Amino acid sequence: MVGKRMMMQTIKTRRIFQLKLYLLIVLLLSVCSISKVTHAQFEKDYTPVKYSYSGSKQTEKVFMKKLKLKYISTDKGLVQDFNKYIYGLHIAYAQSSKNKEFIIEPYVKKYLQKIIDTVVTLNKLGDKYEVVCTRYTVPNAYNMGDNKLFVNIGILKHLENEAQLAFLLCHELSHQLLLHVQENFSEARKRQKDKSIKREIKDINRAKYNKLDRAVQFLKNQEYDFAKYSRAKERAADSMAAVLLLATAYDTREGKSLMQILDKSDTDATVISYPNYFDGDSAKILPQWLSAKTGLLEFGHRDVIEFDKDSVKTHPDIPNRIRMIDSQLRMTKYDYQGKTLYLQSKATFDSIVAMARFEEIETFVKRKDMVLWYFTVYLHYKNFLKILIC
Repeated sequence: MVGKRMMMQTIKTRRIFQLKLYLLIVLLLSVCSISKVTHAQFEKDYTPVKYSYSGSKQTEKVFMKKLKLKYISTDKGLVQDFNKYIYGLHIAYAQSSKNKEFIIEPYVKKYLQKIIDTVVTLNKLGDKYEVVCTRYTVPNAYNMGDNKLFVNIGILKHLENEAQLAFLLCHELSHQLLLHVQENFSEARKRQKDKSIKREIKDINRAKYNKLDRAVQFLKNQEYDFAKYSRAKERAADSMAAVLLLATAYDTREGKSLMQILDKSDTDATVISYPNYFDGDSAKILPQWLSAKTGLLEFGHRDVIEFDKDSVKTHPDIPNRIRMIDSQLRMTKYDYQGKTLYLQSKATFDSIVAMARFEEIETFVKRKDMVLWYFTVYLHYKNFLKILIC
């Protein structure tokens, strides 16, 4: 009787394994043939927002006159070189607009722009700054020194309230106000002309022995210096973002919850635990089958370049950023009474978050990248898929 039950259990386990494998194969094969059908259904269920379709190109002189940038130096050579860099961004932006890389849906632009306009007005900054919503799926926001604040749909989809979005935009605005891009440009320009660096490179090239070790150490020192420089700027931007937000009715404490979201978004969401789907009593996936090969980039028994992970980080650790914001709020004796998560419609914010999630999928559909399309759908609905398969 016991032997019969064990046999029945083995047969049942094998059938469940075969069913799981069959369902996964069907799902994967559907990627190859589902494009037209799914896209038609997708367009029926969700109407893509308006994208940028053209970009105006102005002459460098006219563009820079309208932009009215502030500069960290009166050095004419530096100003001239930086202007060329900024004008190059203008040309690239125009081309990206033509390639439909930005979202110009009125309700999205109005909502985002209203946040930064409120911050600028209440802090009496005077200048005009434009918020640009990109179709990029990387969870990031950035400033390139041209009075534009870029926010990707990849980070919008993770946000929980408008106050978090306001802190995010204030962080990028702080990079602009503190002229961080110009400082980076100036530092890179100095290094290009630094005679001591050129001399060190020549000495390494002429060396008969330990050339590799010296070259690696040189690269490490350059990378560590840049990362340390960058971390200091990120701390300054966090601090100033908190100051800017204090002048508004937004709850500045949401800057801490934003940091937690950024921390989570850094984790690799594409990792799949294959044993969860295929392991059974009669079949297992061995760990060594999925492990990466090692020793491909080695010199002797030592890696060619072994960077200290903490030293090459361009952003401070999230716990440190949270502690810094917390400390700053305590020092200012922050009063959260009367502060709010929303100054605009919560429904509109929720619509923007939903838009970002659907637009991420739509981006892959437009690119005909069905592998990423399938996997993104899987990530968005993985809880449903687990129920379906298991």
